[in-house]
Amino acid sequence: MDEQSGRTNGQENSVKLVGNLGGDPKVRKAKTGEIYAAFILGNHLKRPNTEWIQVMAWGEELVTTAKELKSGDEVRVEGYIHSWWPGGTLAWRALPSTVVNAEVLRLIQPKAAPQDN
Repeated sequence: MDEQSGRTNGQENSVKLVGNLGGDPKVRKAKTGEIYAAFILGNHLKRPNTEWIQVMAWGEELVTTAKELKSGDEVRVEGYIHSWWPGGTLAWRALPSTVVNAEVLRLIQPKAAPQDN
């Protein structure tokens, strides 16, 4: 699979989401030394239920953008789904861990500041 495009063997793995940040993004360092930002995105497709999606934003540009975001901000994420099995095995009882690897991250609207009455 081409990690940059999410494409493999003529198939496409792409995701486009709009939602609100469930917390401030956290900047971390992978075992490889690469810096990434991780955050949870709440998507309200079927109210009142919220789908919570784990997102990882790799690369200097996306990490810089993520550092400017705050909990509650509405954002657009485009990228691809990446899954793996904990411990590296396909144990029949284990569920895969799944994230969206962001290739595009844009602020749509900051969280509204509380108004004084």
